[in-house]
Amino acid sequence: MTTRMNVLFFLSKKRINNKGFAPIYCRITMFGQRAEFSIGVSVSPGDWKNNEVIKEHPQSAIYNAKLSSIKTKLLSIQLSLSLSDQPASAEIIKNKICTKEIAPKSFLELMDELIQQIENNPKRAARTKKNYKTAQKNIVIFLKKQKRLHITCSEISTDLCKKFEDHYRNRKNKFSFNYINKHIHFIGQTIKFAIRKNVIPYNIVSSYQFTKDEEKVIVSLTVAELTLIEKHKFVSSKLQCVADLYLFQCYTGLAYCDLMNFDYQTHTHLINNRLWIVENRAKTNVEAMIPLFEKAKKLLVKYKRKLPVISNQKYNEYIKEVAEIVGIEKNLTTHTARKTFGMIKLNEGFSIESVSRMMGHNSTTITQKTYARVTHVRIDKELLLLNIK
Repeated sequence: MTTRMNVLFFLSKKRINNKGFAPIYCRITMFGQRAEFSIGVSVSPGDWKNNEVIKEHPQSAIYNAKLSSIKTKLLSIQLSLSLSDQPASAEIIKNKICTKEIAPKSFLELMDELIQQIENNPKRAARTKKNYKTAQKNIVIFLKKQKRLHITCSEISTDLCKKFEDHYRNRKNKFSFNYINKHIHFIGQTIKFAIRKNVIPYNIVSSYQFTKDEEKVIVSLTVAELTLIEKHKFVSSKLQCVADLYLFQCYTGLAYCDLMNFDYQTHTHLINNRLWIVENRAKTNVEAMIPLFEKAKKLLVKYKRKLPVISNQKYNEYIKEVAEIVGIEKNLTTHTARKTFGMIKLNEGFSIESVSRMMGHNSTTITQKTYARVTHVRIDKELLLLNIK
């Protein structure tokens, strides 16, 4: 016959830190005796109610799953001691669970640790951190639906990844395969993180076969289409500003975020008697080094070296109007300007290495994969160079 044991989780407000977080403690009570220990999680007092983390907290599913896991383990230890006729007390059970006899950290706990590591990395862009948090949220939603919030890393399998893929492909608002693959890649990153922490010995999902979307056609402007925007004088000052911003992107290859961050004094440098734009990309923190071409210079002069600022949403809305007015039948966005820069520079004869450096890519492989599709313009140039008729 087992002795009754009470398990209570509470917030130790007397141990609140300078960030306003207090640690969650577990209290075991047996025979009127108590034993307490920290579970290694801290939350603000406002996020704790009815002995659990409130649902509004972004990590509530993970933290509450840990509480449930600890309680289950405590009951298991108590039962094991009773069945083997060993002495049991609150202190004995606490010592057993606190000497690493508790079940290994769950997959979600390790994912949360990895997220914290990414959050604390100053080299990671804010957008990248946000993307990881979104991926974590989607993975938690899936595991909750599967009723597997307590899953350990050793239980993650290629079969589970396939179920994840099916789950997000069969919804009304389905994810693209490429977007799903980013999530599964993040699952793999968590597994590698677990290996580094000696939680598991090998990568269980390394053999997963990713399903790829059909290759998308790059949307970029030809020189002739670019000229249509250059020569048109827009009646609306807003449309003219957007057209000029778009042209500046086409002349420099700057992404929207880098365009909005551009500061002439900070990002232009005179090197070997030539002006250059030198700016670390917001997305990757990789340095882009771009010659300040003549057309880009003229636009900077027009705006007295201070480019207009506009939201991404309004920019994409107005650039479609610009395309319609000048007769370009392509779906233009802020990113098509960057694509235009890459394609035009390659067609002009710049090497893959130079275009990669100008665009601030991590490696030439990215440039090769995205921009270096052979066009008739490049073939014509090579025919002329080789004098082949």
